[in-house]
Amino acid sequence: GAVADCTIIEATATVGGGALPLAELPGWVIAVAPRQLSLQKLSERLRQTDPPVLGRIKDDKWLLDPRTLIPGEESLLIAAFSKALNVEGKERQS
Repeated sequence: GAVADCTIIEATATVGGGALPLAELPGWVIAVAPRQLSLQKLSERLRQTDPPVLGRIKDDKWLLDPRTLIPGEESLLIAAFSKALNVEGKERQS
């Protein structure tokens, strides 16, 4: 069965710093709701992949802004999620 629900949703990112410290940038994000892990555990596992994958948790979903990806990194992202969610069927921990 599915190990996570993945959707594309509208969200707002804070630009931060410089002349626009509180500016917000609307856009689309990848929203992941793991079924077998806590959001904190998913976030921890994604930070431990190579390269690390960083996102944010909001409204019971782990969010990734695709503007942070460089073209061609899609396969690295899929590999990181496969490892973090244990798609291979290895150990599962909450």
